[in-house]
Amino acid sequence: MVLADISGSMELYARILLQFLHGVTQRHARTETFVFGTRLTRITGQLQIRRVDAALGHAAREIVDFAGGTRIGECLHAFDRQHARRVLGRGAVVLIISDGWDTGEPARLTAAMRRLARRAHRIVWLNPLLGRADYAPEARGMAAALPHIDDFLPVHDLRSLHELAARLARIPRRKGAVEAGRMVDRSGGRSDERSSAARRGADPPAGSIVPAPSGLAAVHVREVGSRKQGEP
Repeated sequence: MVLADISGSMELYARILLQFLHGVTQRHARTETFVFGTRLTRITGQLQIRRVDAALGHAAREIVDFAGGTRIGECLHAFDRQHARRVLGRGAVVLIISDGWDTGEPARLTAAMRRLARRAHRIVWLNPLLGRADYAPEARGMAAALPHIDDFLPVHDLRSLHELAARLARIPRRKGAVEAGRMVDRSGGRSDERSSAARRGADPPAGSIVPAPSGLAAVHVREVGSRKQGEP
């Protein structure tokens, strides 16, 4: 299941990410996809259209808040009320794609993330800003969400999408399991204990950001960004 930010601060990355999500949906038809800015929009059906340009065109007609503001907490609450029971009924991997810039109340986002973490099998947050060497997750929305995230990964170019596809193939199949690999956070510390601490409702270990790789399924992303207009 995917929740993708299409607000103004994410506009630069929106098309390539939507192409990537189209590829995911074509290979895994049960993938549910929602986009958000100031409101939540379900685009699952649109991304099931085989031709990528047609799919994105239909999706664009459904999105009324593209390149606008961002209210992540409100949109996650809308997901919880309207879709969570159906989509997360058996526990699902949740991909959230956002830079974490939010104009809503941090407490609202914290509460929504806490509920999502209880329902989801795993939460993977993909942030294009994480690809910058000097990035720190200090935006108030990102800081509010971070304790409830299992994996915090960059998604800023084609290489990061390739790396993401490899990680997505290695998700633990059991809830609470941890894949053998590790990520090193930007403070240089290891993050083995962060996920289990968040699940218990405890504070994460000092200096930790993210633990092991995760995944949805292998996705071939070599086509993303390389297709000529009009190709399926």
